[in-house]
Amino acid sequence: MISIVIQAITIIVVAVPEGLPMAVTLSLAFATTQMLRDNNLVRVLSACETMGNATAVCSDKTGTLTQNKMTVVEGSLAQKTFDNIDKAKDWHQQVQPDVATLIVESIAVNSNAFEGKDDNGRPAFVGSKTECALLGFAQSLGYDYAHIRSSAKIAKVYPFASQKKTMSVVTRNHDGVAKSKGQKDYRVFVKGASEIVLQACTHYLDDQGNVHSLNGDARSQFDIIITKYAEKALRTITLAYRDVSTSEFNKFTDDEPPNRDLVCIGVVGIQDPLRPGVVEAVAAFRKAGVFVRMVCPSTCYRILLCLLWNVCTDDNGLFLFQLQITGDNLTTASAIARNAGILTPGGIALTGPEFRGKTPEEQAKIVPRLQVLARSSPTDKTIVVTRLQQADEVVAMTGDGTNDGPALKLADVGFSMGIAGTEVAKEASDIILMDDNFNSILKALRWGRAVVNLIMDTLAALALATEPPTDDLLERKPAPKRAHLINYRMAKMIVGQAIFQIGINLFLINLGGAIFHLDNKAHGKAVLKTIIFNTFVFLQIFNEINCRCVLSAQVNNI
Repeated sequence: MISIVIQAITIIVVAVPEGLPMAVTLSLAFATTQMLRDNNLVRVLSACETMGNATAVCSDKTGTLTQNKMTVVEGSLAQKTFDNIDKAKDWHQQVQPDVATLIVESIAVNSNAFEGKDDNGRPAFVGSKTECALLGFAQSLGYDYAHIRSSAKIAKVYPFASQKKTMSVVTRNHDGVAKSKGQKDYRVFVKGASEIVLQACTHYLDDQGNVHSLNGDARSQFDIIITKYAEKALRTITLAYRDVSTSEFNKFTDDEPPNRDLVCIGVVGIQDPLRPGVVEAVAAFRKAGVFVRMVCPSTCYRILLCLLWNVCTDDNGLFLFQLQITGDNLTTASAIARNAGILTPGGIALTGPEFRGKTPEEQAKIVPRLQVLARSSPTDKTIVVTRLQQADEVVAMTGDGTNDGPALKLADVGFSMGIAGTEVAKEASDIILMDDNFNSILKALRWGRAVVNLIMDTLAALALATEPPTDDLLERKPAPKRAHLINYRMAKMIVGQAIFQIGINLFLINLGGAIFHLDNKAHGKAVLKTIIFNTFVFLQIFNEINCRCVLSAQVNNI
């Protein structure tokens, strides 16, 4: 009886996977260390395994899919166009000097970007990348933006308002300011999203400084230019201005910028090229069964110029500059997504307000085919994550702003930006992208799938924990949320190995003595038991090697 109990306890000790917790810990710990080398700083250990079964990735555009190195490449200013930056100098010679100065001054004063140095000590603009692109354009024309900015005397500032996405700056008039025909005491300069600024315009400026009515035909021409740039995946920024008298200025309120009856100066197209390897990464995600969506947030430039310049409030001649910037329009966002391979035939592209305005039932029907969400708010991100999770999707979400915290927390795996991300976003995330690169998310997926393949024995766990991921891991589809730990292929291998090992051992027990010519005495029995035991041990060793790759197609990778 005692012998039977001892044998039963022995079987339990052998059969129970006591090394499984160690295997899980070793695998995840090693994976997080290796992921750091791939620019993925894992804050939540379980995020590794969760990422392995992700079915949807919602990614920002600027700086993640793109390089966030913006430059002005095309433009139509004062009714004169240029299709590359080299031809901008020819454009500059075709317009009146006062008109060119007016355009450059609106760019220089209406910006808080400045020229500093990069990590290598080379001169580089620091600040909003859109503003850096515009300052670079002004500098390429031979203008000293710093001198223009320092000569401007700021009198009043309208802080950024998320509803209007505008900012206004009031400056004192001085002799160096370009004067157009009929200029009054104050001037409102505007730059911002093309369709919004153009809607507020009633006139346009030509190369001689003449102002014309913006009738239907002229407005259509501007619409054609904006659409042309947007279809080339360029961010379109429209410049405009408005002259006002002292009496009009005195009627301005502190919370309502005077962005109406504007004169359109022109439109510029700003390019932000895709990061190298993004197209291949999106294709790899699709092959792995992961659906990529591009969620473009509204651009909010909180420019506190009143802290940088002195504010004057006297009644002398003043200029009023207004900044109005939002995220890319739907056409631009769709073009970028199409170039990246995200937007495919049959996919849906919407703006945040459009998606937000639909009922929950309509959103649930749209979200499976939703591939681009332009000008989205943090609330829109949260809604998208919720609708995807309601459809049993495992969602990975990227974010960099303070307001992205709820969406990052709600997502199954939250990715924050290590370079551009705020501390709040990093605290809310599970994994930090140290290089803000979309390709690093694909590496996280590969490592996540590598740690899913766990086995129980300690030696096998050590082998698994140091097993690097291969591209073959991206061949399989994500496992469903409610998938069993032991799938059909794994069950076949377990049953097959059990039958094979039991058969070999039974064969040796019954016929081993005859095969090896062993007698039935004590010595012969001891030798036979030794042979059987060693055979059993080597069967386990070969099984451990075999278990490294469950798929038969991966046997060459062992």
